[in-house]
This record gives sequence, structure tokens and C-alpha cells, in this order.
Amino acid sequence: METALTRLVGVRHPIVQTGMGWVAGPRLVSAAANAGALGVLASATMTLDQLRDAVREVKSRTDAPFGVNLRADAADAGDRVRVIVDEGVRVASFALAPSAELIGVLKEAGVVVVPSVGARRHAEKVAA
Repeated sequence: METALTRLVGVRHPIVQTGMGWVAGPRLVSAAANAGALGVLASATMTLDQLRDAVREVKSRTDAPFGVNLRADAADAGDRVRVIVDEGVRVASFALAPSAELIGVLKEAGVVVVPSVGARRHAEKVAA
């Protein structure tokens, strides 16, 4: 099934396995990606070094596109964005609203940026 999402991120199926702390590690993300969905690695529960290692492990298990979820309010969010860019991750998803600077760095590198919307009022702000 081809959709705007499948074309945008390069997956076969319009299914997103979201980044869930302590659950969405390299094995789950690569399995989802290999099945044609967009697997998303949860990084909030990882150190920066663990994130880099996890991204590399996903890449060793699949050639399919995948993403990394991060908290925009993390003190090292800029460093995490740099890992995403340096490692060639296709998608960055955010818990909380990322700054224009973080979005700019990602977009300049060709990374698709997907904000998470946890409440209707947040979606209404984006749509306004």
C-alpha cells in the first residue's frame, strides 16, 4: 500500500512502531523495519553512547529506514540530533516540541522530522 507516509520515509507499509522507553530497542526496531514498517528507536532512556551503539546495531540488522525518538527538552538534545545526522538515520520523532534550531539541523541533513502530538490541544496549536 502506497501512501504519503510510505513515500516520505521509504517504508512498504504505513505502520509506525513508535519509540517506547525500555521497549523500542534495536531488536524491535529492526524487526519492524524488516517487516516494512517504520521502526522508531526510543532514546530517552539511553545515554548518548548507548544511543550511538543502538543506532549502529539497528543498521547492522537492517538496510530499511528507521527513526529515533528523542525528548526535545533533554539537555543533550543537540548531541542526540548530531548522532541522528551523523549515522544517517532517516526519521527523527520528538516527544515535546523541538526548537526551530533542532528542526533546521535535521531538515538540512535530509532527516524527516515527526513531532508527537499527545493531546488534541497540541494538534490544534499546530494546525492554527
